[in-house]
Amino acid sequence: MQKRKRLWQLGLFIICLAPFTYLVRRIVANDLGPDPGQFVVVWLGWSALSMLFVTLSSAQVSRWRPLSPLKKHRRLLGLTTFFYACCHMLAMWAFILGRDIQALVVEIVERPYITAGLAVVILLTPLALTSNQYSMRKLGRRWKTLHLLVYPAGALALVHYAWQLRGDWLLLGIFILWFALLLLFKFVNKRNGR
Repeated sequence: MQKRKRLWQLGLFIICLAPFTYLVRRIVANDLGPDPGQFVVVWLGWSALSMLFVTLSSAQVSRWRPLSPLKKHRRLLGLTTFFYACCHMLAMWAFILGRDIQALVVEIVERPYITAGLAVVILLTPLALTSNQYSMRKLGRRWKTLHLLVYPAGALALVHYAWQLRGDWLLLGIFILWFALLLLFKFVNKRNGR
């Protein structure tokens, strides 16, 4: 049993690090295209969005017996999502805005998609900070209520993506359908008392 748990941890850890490892490999190979900063920002954004939806889905797919161990490792998925979201925001500030704090404030105020992106990071922050056994014991039932913030974070992440989209609406449609199905499954399971 312990060996199987370690294999799950190792497998998930590799999956979580895969986007970052790929990015590092591209950086080392100097293979970031004509606009390296933009590539890094977009890649980290995609990684954050993908990991967020994997995290959201983990609660549902872990009901399937072969994937039930996933339920015990959702913390890793959530923290990885937060990591990529923070890296995405920092990369945007460093590579697009030239590490200018004043420019960042202006962008947050004037560009709604950046406001939505910042809101996602703000919503994920308390979830990351309370992803530990001590917080679970201290907050009790309120811990589950607090972690429902992951759903508005998911909705805002889609808004953030949609506002800056310049084509490829199919992928956005897939993410929206994915999110709608997750909400439907959650509603049905709650109604059934599961």
